[in-house]
Amino acid sequence: MSFLVYLFGEIVFQLAVLRSTALDLPCAIYIRHGLCSLLFSTFVD
Repeated sequence: MSFLVYLFGEIVFQLAVLRSTALDLPCAIYIRHGLCSLLFSTFVD
């Protein structure tokens, strides 16, 4: 179930990237990786 949620989020993110401009792209990637690292650090701790 969680995998489907992750897959759905990944697809939505990819669509958002395709629609974003080249200027917004680095910011979107930075935010996404920031959230991912935050989640992983929370689970690890």
